[in-house]
Amino acid sequence: MFSKLATPDTLNYMIAGYAVIFGAALAYIASLAIRYRKAKREWLDWSK
Repeated sequence: MFSKLATPDTLNYMIAGYAVIFGAALAYIASLAIRYRKAKREWLDWSK
């Protein structure tokens, strides 16, 4: 009975999901890098 059911084609949803997750991870890493540079600059100005 179940052998006659077609497997749903969800490849596009999987690719979109990975793209969203990868994009969010890149945005988070970029945010960390920007905040680190700003904090480092402020620390160097403060320690003078």
